[in-house]
This record gives sequence, structure tokens and C-alpha cells, in this order.
Amino acid sequence: MSERDLQNALNSMRQELNEKVGRRDLLNMRIMHLEKNIKGLRALLIQERLTSLREKQGQTLVIGITEAIRTVMRAEKKPMTAAEVKTRLTEEGFDLERFRNSAAVIHNTMARMAKADELKIDRRTKRYCFPETEE
Repeated sequence: MSERDLQNALNSMRQELNEKVGRRDLLNMRIMHLEKNIKGLRALLIQERLTSLREKQGQTLVIGITEAIRTVMRAEKKPMTAAEVKTRLTEEGFDLERFRNSAAVIHNTMARMAKADELKIDRRTKRYCFPETEE
């Protein structure tokens, strides 16, 4: 191959690479958009479940921390730390202000649920999950 042929091949490959990277960028943007929408829909689903639970229990009853933790963890379908559960509860509008130390309440509740074999804990990562969703 001549130097000119090599240069043409190089230019062709660069052009193809730029096109592929451009397509990848478009796919990455779509993926980020889908992830954002999934997060929003998941939040709506959790809110709907909490509302439905409140309606079943009666309007005056407030959902308890244990049931709220169960609801969030069922919706997430992945192992979560107590801090992650707290973040999700806050995002869903669960009233954590009624607790003086909500982080401790969530941690202790999840530890109690693990002791009762309702949750499993990975001692290394400090992530809790339902026994059927272990990773």
C-alpha cells in the first residue's frame, strides 16, 4: 500500500469512528433520559402504593416506618443500605421529622427486620435485602 492509500484508510477510519462515537453519544443521552423517567415512574409507583395502603388502613392512620421500609425496598428490588432507604423515604415524602434521629430509627428497624429473618444483611457492604432478592 502506498502512503496515500494508508492516509485514505486512516481518514476513513477516523470518519467512521467519529460517526460511531456520535451515535454512541445519542444512545447515552437516550439512556440517561430513560433512567430519569424510570426513576420518576418508580417514585410515582411507590407514592401510589403508600396512598393505597393509607386508604386501606383509613385516612387517619399514618403508615409506620417498618411498612414504609418494606414498600421502598420492594419497589427498588435491590439491596440497600439504611442511608439509601432514608434517602428514598425522604424522596417519597415520608414524614421522618416525627423522629428525633431518623437515621438511627431506620437502621434499628432494618436490623430488627434482619434479626426476624425478614431481611438479610451483607455484613461487608451493610446492604439489606429481602431473602429472595439476594445478590
